[in-house]
Amino acid sequence: FPTQENVRAWTNNDIDTLERTLIAEDEMSLKYYYENASFGKVSFESFITDIYYVEDLTLYEVKRDYDGLFKLISNAVDWVKEYYESDINWGEFDLNTDGYIDNLYVITNYGGASWQDSLWPHRSTLLKHNPDINSPMPNSYILSAITHFRDPVVIIHEQGHSFGLNDYYDYSNGGSSYINYVGCGDMQSHNMFDWNAYSKLSVGWLNPYVVTGNHSEVTITIKPSATSGDCILIPADFRDWNKSAFDEYFVLELFTKSGLNVHHWNNYNQYYNRLGTGGVKLYHVDCRIYQLESPYGNGQEIDYERLANNGYYEQLTIGANNSSDYKTPGYGNYNPAAASDFKQLTLIQKGGIDTFGANDGRLDAFSQNDLFLTGDKFTFSKYSHFLSKSGVKRTAMNSGIEFPYTIEFLSVSETSATIRISK
Repeated sequence: FPTQENVRAWTNNDIDTLERTLIAEDEMSLKYYYENASFGKVSFESFITDIYYVEDLTLYEVKRDYDGLFKLISNAVDWVKEYYESDINWGEFDLNTDGYIDNLYVITNYGGASWQDSLWPHRSTLLKHNPDINSPMPNSYILSAITHFRDPVVIIHEQGHSFGLNDYYDYSNGGSSYINYVGCGDMQSHNMFDWNAYSKLSVGWLNPYVVTGNHSEVTITIKPSATSGDCILIPADFRDWNKSAFDEYFVLELFTKSGLNVHHWNNYNQYYNRLGTGGVKLYHVDCRIYQLESPYGNGQEIDYERLANNGYYEQLTIGANNSSDYKTPGYGNYNPAAASDFKQLTLIQKGGIDTFGANDGRLDAFSQNDLFLTGDKFTFSKYSHFLSKSGVKRTAMNSGIEFPYTIEFLSVSETSATIRISK
């Protein structure tokens, strides 16, 4: 864009920063983060093009609506293909051979002045092109700006959306809400720390310990999740669990100053509450799949037996979200009313008071006091109000199934946690 308000010229330092942010191997970068978060299951190789200067669209036309932005992205990709001509094997950017570029980043020299405008960092889909196997087309993209590259966390966060993760912060009131059900300290909430265990389960990066209920008592020892991938998944009834991350359950992980958490640990302590030596994070997950409320769906949870018998549904979505107003713009028109009081992901606070869900004029970030330590105990009756946005106490899970377990934290240290689960 030509120089004007919130726009500045590209510099050689910007290009160096961009390269370091995307592909550095020995410091925090997109590549470094995801190779470590996935335990080597994901590896990024990036191709950074020359700067696209020849756009006829004005900044006003691009900011006015997403149609202008989509046209800009399409024009830029066309220019890149023409500029590099036969130098590039475009098939390398479409490894699943669906005719679309797998992972497209668009970096502008505009500052992105306001949250949720078309040039604020985000991930979205063009839906403007037919697929082309020989010359893959733009479709899913991530947009950011040089002013957001002081730290790689913005592009790491947006990449999480490309893997299918939602934001875990509250979209209500234009994103100014003080409600944050995960206590801020999460990459998809406030751009911090390693992915939580639920996020990793949802993309297949973890192989959890699963409590089946075959025994009246089981004791499990786990190591720090950031370096081991250990976590414990506890469905209310193993027989009813659909054997995927997309259901309702509790998940536990040992959160310590290890792995990717090291990068943010000291900075987090400086601005928020102290983390001490860490402890066990205990999350409630409600990631059940619903039909959209539309001419094709009734807004109810899907029947997995129907799916198993080759059933078919149109327009599916994760029912719950982490906005206090489930229909807020950004999520609106997607989440069904049947899931309006359910949180997709909430960190259970050991103290038993849901301060993360209080819109009391301050943003409450989690501390070690919210983590479970040696000698602590979880019972459903004490903590069931964390399952709902309204804070109502439940006698059963959101699904209506009773949770029969008591969870006791026998020993919790920086290197391991031994946990007993009993009926």
